[in-house]
Amino acid sequence: MPQARLPDINTQYIKFTNEAVNSWKSENYEACLGSLFTLNALMPEKYRVVISNQEHKKLTNEQLWNICTKCKHENKHEDIKYYQLMMPYIDSVLTKTQYQEMWRCTECKKENILLKSDMVQDKPKDPSYFKVVPEPPSQKDGIMDRRKYSTKFTLWFWTCLGEIESQMATFRDDNWTKNELYQDLDYDGSEEAEDATA
Repeated sequence: MPQARLPDINTQYIKFTNEAVNSWKSENYEACLGSLFTLNALMPEKYRVVISNQEHKKLTNEQLWNICTKCKHENKHEDIKYYQLMMPYIDSVLTKTQYQEMWRCTECKKENILLKSDMVQDKPKDPSYFKVVPEPPSQKDGIMDRRKYSTKFTLWFWTCLGEIESQMATFRDDNWTKNELYQDLDYDGSEEAEDATA
């Protein structure tokens, strides 16, 4: 990307950020969406935030791991194949069940009894930036839905803006602060950028 575009992107970024926030404040959600999408489009492709329910779910879902009793390897819960094994007669009498749930470690191949397996739960730290956001909420007809939509949109808006801002920070770090031509340039970039925030 040509170096001369760096201050221009920063100026446009400030302009559309202000427009997005002002549109959100006035509850003009369509204009707010337009400003957010424009902000995202300003960025080079490698820095753009992906808008996808499926991708966001993959990245933010809590993960459950089964710990192998032999090698202590952490096995992703959803990747394990579970099966039932008939219990010895005495055990089945004591527990009043004929079968027990088993799983095999993906690392050492040892069979593990599910009920006797240690498990750990892993969830993203807060705040976390994934470069992915879910699709914006949709609005239905009716007064009650309008209130719910406003709340849902507000949560989505700040999540999306935070992700875009995180990518903009990475973009500036990669293309701006390491560039000798712009080493003495402040965060706002130029007088034009200052005017855009007024």
